[in-house]
Amino acid sequence: MSFLLVVLIAISLGSVSAADASDDVVANATDVAVTPIQPTEATVEAVQSAIDSAKTGDIVDISNNAEYDFNDSGVTITTSGITVDGKGTTTIKGYGDGNGLIAIKAQNVTIQGIKFIDTNPLNNFTYNGNTAGWGISANGAAGGVVKDCEFTDFNSGIVVMQTIGFDIENNNFTGGYSTKLANDPTVNKEQGSKSLNIYRQSAQVTVKNNRFIGPILDGVSIAQGSGSNQVIDNYFEGNCYSIYFGGASTAGSVIKGNTFVNCGFFKEGDINWEGLPVISIQKSSDNITVEDNTFKAINNNVLIAAEKGNEAHGFPTQIGNINVTGNVVEKYDEDAKNITLFHVLVRDSSALEITTPINVTNNVLASDVKGVSIYFDGKEIFSASNAYLNTTLDANKVFSNETLYGTTLTVDDVKAYAGNAAKIVLTLKDSNGVGLANKEIIVTYADNFIKAYTNSQGIAEVPIVENAAVTKYVTAIFLGEGNVYQGAVDTAKVVISKKATTLTAAKTSVSGKVKKAIKVKVTLKTGKTAIKNKKVTIKVNGKTFSGKTNSKGQVTITVKVAKKGTFKAAFKFAGDSAYKASSSKTVKFTVKK
Repeated sequence: MSFLLVVLIAISLGSVSAADASDDVVANATDVAVTPIQPTEATVEAVQSAIDSAKTGDIVDISNNAEYDFNDSGVTITTSGITVDGKGTTTIKGYGDGNGLIAIKAQNVTIQGIKFIDTNPLNNFTYNGNTAGWGISANGAAGGVVKDCEFTDFNSGIVVMQTIGFDIENNNFTGGYSTKLANDPTVNKEQGSKSLNIYRQSAQVTVKNNRFIGPILDGVSIAQGSGSNQVIDNYFEGNCYSIYFGGASTAGSVIKGNTFVNCGFFKEGDINWEGLPVISIQKSSDNITVEDNTFKAINNNVLIAAEKGNEAHGFPTQIGNINVTGNVVEKYDEDAKNITLFHVLVRDSSALEITTPINVTNNVLASDVKGVSIYFDGKEIFSASNAYLNTTLDANKVFSNETLYGTTLTVDDVKAYAGNAAKIVLTLKDSNGVGLANKEIIVTYADNFIKAYTNSQGIAEVPIVENAAVTKYVTAIFLGEGNVYQGAVDTAKVVISKKATTLTAAKTSVSGKVKKAIKVKVTLKTGKTAIKNKKVTIKVNGKTFSGKTNSKGQVTITVKVAKKGTFKAAFKFAGDSAYKASSSKTVKFTVKK
């Protein structure tokens, strides 16, 4: 198992000059750019020019044109920290140049409020390829966000590759196409659209509150060693495979709180292709949590499918450390039959050695729905509504579930402020509510795998510090213990908030002469703690003056006014990733000749 650690350091540079003999900081007037950048016309060249002119923190607003036809071209973003915004009123259509209509090759880029339409005909299928057309590609784009967008009829609406940390939120994916490749009858292989494609060792991708609707081959495709991703609170309807995992890609993944409706089949002409897994972990079948989802199942539905010995993606898959808990299975049609929540197929041997437990418990199943079904070469050797498996299954003998003591693992949600020490608290208890001491808990947080051990009360703690406001998720797993204790799993949310700030001016009324320096000291704090190296501004008579706070949270700003009169203004701190914005009380400037 590889451990990935990405440290992103943002350094802000500015020039200041010292004031008097103190360590106050004094700065002169600066111009503050607030106007978004817009393309001069509705062409791909104009959008690229606007993007190229943007600097970190800028917004490229393309909503001044209702529609852009990129055809076989695309734009590329190489500047970190910019936003491209369509305001929810803008459409980009075309199929791009092979890298997407928008290619992100920089960090902390946001794309929002744009409708993307693939104009490529939906008949370009072969065994080795499928329809051309990507909406957005993100390559090495850590910290990126795509939100509030729509993607229609794409091969891949969004492609994420070689990226650690990316958020995909509140988007609509519709249309798409699937086929059984009638031009190659020797291969039982599907082909078609992949709405969201995460591959090439991408990790910590959060897919949340999106909608995947239509005959899409893969709603979410995760492959090529892309582990520790989270698919949370999404809606899937009418897909073939709603979530598909390729080789070595399930490790550390969480599928939670999603709704799957009428998925796992597609109709091609007069043929209904049934029995496709709604969630396929056939090519990678270990270290995954599937919990608190709702399935509205149809006839012959396999909701989650795993395999041992599947070599399709380069090496035989292994089985273990799978947690399927808290899910609800309802019937989409009253007469739906032959529905299985978790199906395992063993391909490569006469025994299934489960070295780390498979936990399929506490699910709510409609009548006649199987919780677990295990097959060896067409022969079902085990089935149950609930099961905890941590032993060897022999194809020649029907396996009976061992009697183990149940356990519960609870992870508390964490709420803390940026920069403050916090703790992830875990509690492990047996079926009688008694804490279990000296047990190992595996915690997955921020792409790190941490081992924690319970104390005499069954409690373990993992210290964390986040220096910026962020929301992350933590997964904790107790793997069980021999033939004594069942395994357990739980997830929780870590919410790190910005700290409140106060900005206080030393004086609320000052005076001076035209074009002469008027100095005012201000102090920036959070509670009683000074905040250093932060920019404070004030705008007087249309001109902006600024400076950075020193180690005491203080800055002396020099204001020069070009005409006489009385002017009122407040000092402002714009806030940042760790601190909320604040303003001082109004200061009156009396300027005389």
